[in-house]
Amino acid sequence: MTLVGREIAQDELPQTAQTWVNRHLVYTHGSGVVLSPVNEVVEEGLPNLWVRDIPPRSIYPELAVTRPEIYYGELTGDYVIVRTREQELDYPAGDQNVYTTYQGKGGVVLDSFLKRMAYAFRLGSSQILLSASITPESQLLWQRTIDQRVQAVAPFLQYDPDPYLVIVNGRLVWLLDAYTVT
Repeated sequence: MTLVGREIAQDELPQTAQTWVNRHLVYTHGSGVVLSPVNEVVEEGLPNLWVRDIPPRSIYPELAVTRPEIYYGELTGDYVIVRTREQELDYPAGDQNVYTTYQGKGGVVLDSFLKRMAYAFRLGSSQILLSASITPESQLLWQRTIDQRVQAVAPFLQYDPDPYLVIVNGRLVWLLDAYTVT
């Protein structure tokens, strides 16, 4: 099986869309996965996709993805702030956009001036301090690559360099093999 997450590539936004609000408040996450067995193709010679499209659709109910947002991953290096006054783009649907709100528990709640000031200094962005879009319920998601996160939690382990996604109860979960070495 091959399961590939559709992470967001903020650097691919058009130059006119490369604003602080877009990069940190609107385009906050990737969406969905594709899944195919490596030994099957359809008549046209293309992979037989068991999970496809945005939002993801599956031909097997046990592979249904109900929470397709990817806030953490292999490519998501920059911080984002969720639960703000700005709508988070989930995915385009024809000539309309679909929006969502972060449902996770992770992140630093920016509920005080002191926290906003500390993270503005730490991340080198005065916008964290000055933006009217940030509310006391807003959460800062930083250290978003899988490598950064596991090194911060357990720096004494050695990690396989290739994390992988799995579908667990409709959610996308990252797995990373870790080893103790003597």
